[in-house]
Amino acid sequence: MDIQRTHENGAFLLTLAGRLDATWADAVQAALDAAVRAGEHRIVMDMAGVDYISSAGLRVVIAGYKQLRAVQGGFALRNVQPGVAKVIELSGLGVLLNAPAPVVAESRAVRRSESASATWESHGTVTPVKLRAIGGASAFDVAGGESVEFSAARFGLGIAALAGSREEALPRLGEFLALAGCAAHLPAGGANRPDFLVAEKAFVPSAWISSGLIAEGSPGLLLRFEVRPESRGVPLVEIASAALEASGASVAIFVTVAEVAGLVGGSLRQSPAAASGDPFAFPGIRERLSFTSERAFRDTTCITVGVVAKSGSAWEKQLRPLSATGETLGHIHAAVFPYRPIRKGEIALDETVRGLFEVGGLQSLLHLLNDTRDPEGSGDSEFHRGACWVAPVSNPSEP
Repeated sequence: MDIQRTHENGAFLLTLAGRLDATWADAVQAALDAAVRAGEHRIVMDMAGVDYISSAGLRVVIAGYKQLRAVQGGFALRNVQPGVAKVIELSGLGVLLNAPAPVVAESRAVRRSESASATWESHGTVTPVKLRAIGGASAFDVAGGESVEFSAARFGLGIAALAGSREEALPRLGEFLALAGCAAHLPAGGANRPDFLVAEKAFVPSAWISSGLIAEGSPGLLLRFEVRPESRGVPLVEIASAALEASGASVAIFVTVAEVAGLVGGSLRQSPAAASGDPFAFPGIRERLSFTSERAFRDTTCITVGVVAKSGSAWEKQLRPLSATGETLGHIHAAVFPYRPIRKGEIALDETVRGLFEVGGLQSLLHLLNDTRDPEGSGDSEFHRGACWVAPVSNPSEP
């Protein structure tokens, strides 16, 4: 089979010639998947040269239709030969025959800009949130802590456990984030898998927070970003800096749902409650912390929750440098999921986040870092495209 890839009238056009059967179904599926990963959400499949389709080929068509419909994109077939069209109609997919790829409606309040690695769209307005710290500034300080419920309007990240008491939480303390009524936790220990809770009716997720940051409120400003063609990915520090600038404040929170080019970070191997002495001393640190040796989780989708500020902020003890210069500081956790394309345009935070948790497949949680060691450092986390919700912190002088 021959597969040609072009653009036509704003849509991505796949022109096929040959038999769409079990031999070629995987190749066509790979072409569709690659297009979606590249940000193509309006796809037309020209089948003038296809004289046969089997059930394997039909599965590819169905998968493309469902995937694009899930992100409110468009998928259509055109120039379908009579014999192939009959098979498609009898399979209940007649709606796809010669259907035009829909045009995605654009928000009336879009503002566009560019940064070093990305193009940006801005939607909505700035609404402040209130930030507070729990426990000590160090992940290994377990003297404090408290139980916190996470409603849809409460965000959090830090070291915690999905547990009802301090005693239950201490041996399981690990990376944690919460937002939109969803809470995710990676218990310390290499054999443990990440777990999560999602609010349902009267049920609200709760966790014991040993140390972390909690924000009250709902971000109203949405930034959409897309990597520029000449760039490999959009670095995390660039996203955090853009969020801080857009907030108009000295301290801001930001939440992203993004398609991943590669993540750099770490997680706890051992609960901080079990640590003794200097937790960062070598060689014991290798038993306590796990780090990515290179960019990991490429071609996944992740959620991040973070706090960002400029150097000198009253929140500086809770934050870490995001770049070699140390000018921008942040504390950012990421929850990693299997790849799922993110709908373009203006989207709702709660619906987007809950959609990922409800589909399932949570792979890992990481404390994101910028490994600036020269020359062996892994560098910064990078992203292809995504949505970033931003809110200024209303109490920047109260750590």
